[in-house]
Amino acid sequence: MNASAFNQRARTEEQKQHRRDSILDAAQVHFVEVGFEKFSMAVVSKLVGVSKGTLYLYFSSREEILLALCLAKLHGWSTKFIQTSPLWISDTAFVEHFYQTTASDNALVRLMSRLDSVIEHNVSLEVYVDAKRDISELLSNVAQSLTQRRELTVSQSFDAVRSLGALFLGTVQGDLGPRFRASELPEDVQRLMSEFSSHQIFVTNGCRIITGIRSEQKSSQKK
Repeated sequence: MNASAFNQRARTEEQKQHRRDSILDAAQVHFVEVGFEKFSMAVVSKLVGVSKGTLYLYFSSREEILLALCLAKLHGWSTKFIQTSPLWISDTAFVEHFYQTTASDNALVRLMSRLDSVIEHNVSLEVYVDAKRDISELLSNVAQSLTQRRELTVSQSFDAVRSLGALFLGTVQGDLGPRFRASELPEDVQRLMSEFSSHQIFVTNGCRIITGIRSEQKSSQKK
């Protein structure tokens, strides 16, 4: 779509959604290149080929664009996670699958790490509420898919997904720091980094979360 066509007012919901998707595609390219701090509405408008005024018809701030991008990526993750999760696997394999599908999208990880602390603080109440409802529905769908896989109730599956998400965000913070090649670091620092790798910590404690939730279920059944 050329700039003149894009800048014309969208008349149908389909046209509006197409333009919104085009903006998010450009936002993703820009975010992957520069990250959160240097993300710019002006650059996004240039990438799409529209004026900033047209861009603001769809998103009122850069945080609103990033929130929408984060939500789109979360939906992509949930679809991938549900479709590729085997029916019957061990807890360790399940937690590993959760980690790999989430960590494979570095842009999603970086967006989620800023979601609660920055992005959601700079959007309108209406946008914030809609986003929270969207995330809640998304997590509920993932939880529904887990009931037959993990021998948990829907509410327990929701608790598991929520807890694993929080654990993931906590453990990957170290991965977002300075990047050095292993050969550049002393051996003792390399050993320390391996002991605190997000993957190892997540899988170990993720299995404990699943075991704990399942044991609570068995305890309640005995009463």
